[in-house]
Amino acid sequence: SIRSVIVHWLGAIPCLVLIFTGVVIGAGKVIFEPGSTHWAAAVKLSSTLHELAVFPFMFGALLMVIMWWKKQLFKKYDIDWFIKAGGYINFGKKQHPDAGFANGGEKLWFWVFTINFIILSATGLMLFFSEISPTPEKAPMVISLHIISAMIIGAFAIVHIFMATVISEGGLSNMITGKCDENWAKPHHNRWYKTINKNSNEVEKNG
Repeated sequence: SIRSVIVHWLGAIPCLVLIFTGVVIGAGKVIFEPGSTHWAAAVKLSSTLHELAVFPFMFGALLMVIMWWKKQLFKKYDIDWFIKAGGYINFGKKQHPDAGFANGGEKLWFWVFTINFIILSATGLMLFFSEISPTPEKAPMVISLHIISAMIIGAFAIVHIFMATVISEGGLSNMITGKCDENWAKPHHNRWYKTINKNSNEVEKNG
């Protein structure tokens, strides 16, 4: 739906901004020559953008979690999805294991994102507001948790983007229009497709 598309990009765009600016802030000395005007300007700009993207990201991510968590609960058939690597790695006849609205990999990404989103938000707010800033003794732990969570989300985000734009044909179109091609849905999300069809037929009969 269009609502899902809007919420997805509301969280995704600031998330990407946070990832890229976080890399510059954390590894600016490696990317640019330390002490150079380019390094100082890049870090300053990244720091400003990082702070501006924080609350839009938290808002968008919270909406995504609230809207989709029920559809991301693991089912028994998800085990088969992981065993068969989603059908993307095939030994012999090509086949796609059972999947609902979200497949096993998407569910894993959702819960990894949710857990680390909570950690990122908590540690980020502690670093953002002086009133709740950690003590000098606890500061290294808070910063480490923030960086580790950011790295985990960043790594999963790269895989997510690659799968959606390169591996899954029509994936990018789905994220823009909010519509899924029927011929693609049948093999990739068969259980969800059957449920949608069943509901549609029941509405037609009752109508």
